[in-house]
Amino acid sequence: MDRYAYSKGDRLDERNTYFYTPSTGAGMLRAWRASREAVSLRLPEPVCVPPAGAGSLPLFGVAIETAALLEALFSRVSAQEYAPATLRWLDKITHKFEVAKRFHHRYDERFRAVEPGEYRDLGLYIRAGEILLLAYAALGHLTYLNAAMKIIDTLCAVSAGLDAAEGARLSALISQELAAVEALREGFR
Repeated sequence: MDRYAYSKGDRLDERNTYFYTPSTGAGMLRAWRASREAVSLRLPEPVCVPPAGAGSLPLFGVAIETAALLEALFSRVSAQEYAPATLRWLDKITHKFEVAKRFHHRYDERFRAVEPGEYRDLGLYIRAGEILLLAYAALGHLTYLNAAMKIIDTLCAVSAGLDAAEGARLSALISQELAAVEALREGFR
């Protein structure tokens, strides 16, 4: 693989599948890194992540506003409060993105999109990426890093649609992602 196609095109409408992804080892990693670096060159300097809004985690089995859920979850993860409900919501948003490759504004009590066409709020993807990279750094679960990398693929593909503040946050996500993958690679040497 001489190029990294997963962060190209409109990945919100034309979602990546990742099924049976051909891996060419070091070549794929080089292409992935080059793709991330090319996007980073077009983005503002990385900024610190904005603090989480207040709020409590919703109960399971009730309708939710995604932004409120993510803010409450970010608050818990930032404070390294990994109570069972926090871990369950982390797994739930990870699974939701792995399956749908989208985040919708609202979900019903069965965690299904209320308005299936409302999935273009890039702030939701950025906050979810921030949550998952923090959780990966604290817990080391590769599923969180994997989902964060796919979220960043999506964001890189649509990065021209980000405002300056979102672009700076994506820049920070890319920096964190590159550092996490480099640390993993070093661990295998």
